[in-house]
Amino acid sequence: MHARLRLSGWLFLILTLNAFAADPEETPVASVLHNDFSECVQTGVTLLKAPLHFSSEQWLAASAVLAATVALFAVDKDIRRFAQHQRSSFNDHLFSVDRYYGNGCTLLLTGGVYAAGLVFNQSGWRRAGLRATQACAYSALMIAAGKAAIGRRRPKAGDSQLFFKPFTLQDDLASLPSGHVALSFAAATVWAGSTQATWGKILCYSSAGVITAARLYHDVHWFSDVFLGSAIGCWVGSQVLCKRPSTSSAQAGRRWHLTCSVERVGVIFAW
Repeated sequence: MHARLRLSGWLFLILTLNAFAADPEETPVASVLHNDFSECVQTGVTLLKAPLHFSSEQWLAASAVLAATVALFAVDKDIRRFAQHQRSSFNDHLFSVDRYYGNGCTLLLTGGVYAAGLVFNQSGWRRAGLRATQACAYSALMIAAGKAAIGRRRPKAGDSQLFFKPFTLQDDLASLPSGHVALSFAAATVWAGSTQATWGKILCYSSAGVITAARLYHDVHWFSDVFLGSAIGCWVGSQVLCKRPSTSSAQAGRRWHLTCSVERVGVIFAW
C-alpha cells in the first residue's frame, strides 16, 4: 500500500509539473536565485504587515472566520463521533496519506517542483514551486505560533473540546489550528491559482480535502481545528499569489545583496 502511495505521489508531481509547464527561461541561475530569495523575504514582510493594512471588509472576514471557529466548538464532538464511526480497512489505507502530505514532506514536494523548474529551465514550474514553498513555510510559522499560544488539547488526549492550556509546548496541546490542513490548503491555493487546467484545480483542492478528512479520522483534530487551518492556508496562499514576482535587482531597487570574498561571506541589507 505504501508503494502505491509513493507511486501516486510521483504521479501527482508529474501531472503538476505538466500543468505548470511554461516557456523556458534564459536568465542566469545565479540571478534567478537572487531574485527568488529576495521575493521570499519581501513576501514574508508583506504577510507580517498585512493586518496593518486590512480594509474594513478584510477585518470583517477575519472576524467571521474566528467567530465561525468558536461556533463550531458546539458541533466538534458530534463530528468527531461521526468520523470515528467510519473505521474500515479501506479508510485506514486512504487516510494514511497524511503521513506523507501536510507535514514537512509537503515542503519537499514544493521544493522539488521549484528545483525541477530551475534544473529544466521552466519558469512556470519554478514560480509555482517557489510560491507554494513560501505559502507552506509561512503558514507553518503562523500555525506554530497559534498552537503554542492557544494550547488546545487534541481529541485523542481528552474528551473535552474546551480544554485549553496556553503557552504549553506539548504535542497533545497543539490541536488548534491544524498544521497539516493549513499547509495542504496553502499549497492547493497556490497551485490551483497557477494553472488554468480545471482538472488541476480539482486535484489540488481534492488532495487538501483528503488531508482534512484524514486528520479527523485519526482523531488528532477537532473539526474547528481543521476549519481554522484551512482558512489560514487559503489566506496565506492567496496573499502569496497576489504578490508580484520579483523583478531584476536593477528594476526593483535592491534591498539586499550577497558579499563574497576570501575572508567572508555575508548578506547586507539596505533599508
